[in-house]
Amino acid sequence: MSLFKIREWVINAIPNSLKQGIVAGIGAFLAFIALQSSGIIVGRDATLVMLGDMTSFAPMMAALGFFYYWFGL
Repeated sequence: MSLFKIREWVINAIPNSLKQGIVAGIGAFLAFIALQSSGIIVGRDATLVMLGDMTSFAPMMAALGFFYYWFGL
């Protein structure tokens, strides 16, 4: 693909707004997986997502780590 510059043509054919939307969607998906893994978000039949038990160890540590990173305590 690189020999005939097809790769460059395909990349340039995608608008910048679509590229930014793809990046934002992938970031939101990864954040959702991280929140689910830490227990902050849990599954529920009616709404598919629900706030988990924030008093347990894993969600507390995840929230503490997030605030430590964000505010630089």
